[in-house]
Parts: sequence; C-alpha cells; structure tokens
Amino acid sequence: MSENRKPTPEQIAALQRFAAAHGRKWKEVLSMTYWYNARIWRDGQPDDGMYLHQVRNHLGPTWLYKFKLPKDGLGPWSDTAHVKRAGDPGPALLKDLMSFKRR
Repeated sequence: MSENRKPTPEQIAALQRFAAAHGRKWKEVLSMTYWYNARIWRDGQPDDGMYLHQVRNHLGPTWLYKFKLPKDGLGPWSDTAHVKRAGDPGPALLKDLMSFKRR
C-alpha cells in the first residue's frame, strides 16, 4: 500500500454516513463487525457498502484507526461539487443527523 493513498470523495461520504449511524465507536464497529467478518453495510445509501469495502481493501484497518473525519465537509482532497452531483446531501445532512442524535 502506498503511503500517499487517499480515500475518494465517495468513500469519505460513506465513512461519514457510517460514523453518523454508529456513533462514537464507529471505527470499532466498522473494523470488527463489518470488515473482520467481510460483511457489507446495507443501511446507508445503496453504494455505501461498496465504498466502505473499497476502503478496507485499498487502505486497510491501520489507515482507518489513524483517519479522522473532516470537520468541514469532505476535506481538502475532495471535490465536494462532484459528490453533490452524485446525489449526496453532504455535510448539511450530517449536521442535521448529529443534532438529532443529541436531542
């Protein structure tokens, strides 16, 4: 694996949706429940499971534990307009989801 590899905007969006759905221990759930058992997450958007599996296969669990979700959208390496065109509501939806969980 190359140290310069970065996740795609679609992979970041899938990671954000998974994190929003699973809370504080999302990395542990993703790694130990889904990746360790080669399960596909089916509760998100239709392609989220595929993108999360790509992250597992190309970046791996060690990368995941070092990774931090971007606080301001999808991060400096992303093309957020591309993700929005793909039908992803983006950071606004995540902000709504997170505020809903706190209520």
